[in-house]
Amino acid sequence: MGEVRIGGLLNAAQSSDTLFLIIHGIGGTASSPCCLAAMKAVVSAGHAALRITLRGADLSGEDFYHCGLTDDLRAALASSEMQHYRRVFLLGYSIGGHIALRAAIERIDPRLRGAAAICPPLDLMAGAAALDEPQRRPYRRYIFANLNRIYAAVAARRKGMTTLSQVRRARCCSEREEMTVVPRFGFASSRDYYLRAGVAPSIHQLAIPSLVVASLNDPLIPPHTLLAAASASPALTMRWMKKGGHLYFPAETDLGFGGRLGLEHQVVSWLSRQ
Repeated sequence: MGEVRIGGLLNAAQSSDTLFLIIHGIGGTASSPCCLAAMKAVVSAGHAALRITLRGADLSGEDFYHCGLTDDLRAALASSEMQHYRRVFLLGYSIGGHIALRAAIERIDPRLRGAAAICPPLDLMAGAAALDEPQRRPYRRYIFANLNRIYAAVAARRKGMTTLSQVRRARCCSEREEMTVVPRFGFASSRDYYLRAGVAPSIHQLAIPSLVVASLNDPLIPPHTLLAAASASPALTMRWMKKGGHLYFPAETDLGFGGRLGLEHQVVSWLSRQ
């Protein structure tokens, strides 16, 4: 595809050597509400926050991302503006959380000290199967619509891609992946993509302290899709929440880490101690 531009919004901190890289979910950008909330918590703690917009999420049409793509994070951290930070933490939401954990497994930067994922899928294959279930059709249609907006911008500029009309007819996750992610990124099949890009098959290799906050009432990612992977690494700390849905939790959320209440404040507090 050649060079691909990625964007981001940096809130620098003059007196801190610590950077939090914040990653949005599907359909989001650096300006998504959850990313703004994370930035405010990081800045309140006195650290720098970089909110990244993954490739194509801004509808630039240069490329599109997938659920395990860590190259954009690598590039952001390798940029000259980020070199003076000595400690790096990752904080991602939904698919962005999955990417954060994938990056932690891969140890994408020697400065990386910890990662946190809010309501991420851990097993891409199980997550896709759950999203394909009839009761989640409204959510699936919403997610596909957001992904198709990104894909449409790319297809309008690039030759030899699956046509947008074909992609729009995809009835399930694997069918859509076979037409988009698989040919673009060189996977053999959707199953190959889920296994190679997913966190679950390699989470036992996770050595960097990582936190997952999951909701027992998540309408997109059922708890049973997380259970096996959640206990596969001693480096992984799980927090199961009874209140909240997918990404959004009560303002007074307490994860048991002490300090200021609120999801992002609690997560930043835990990461800062790693």
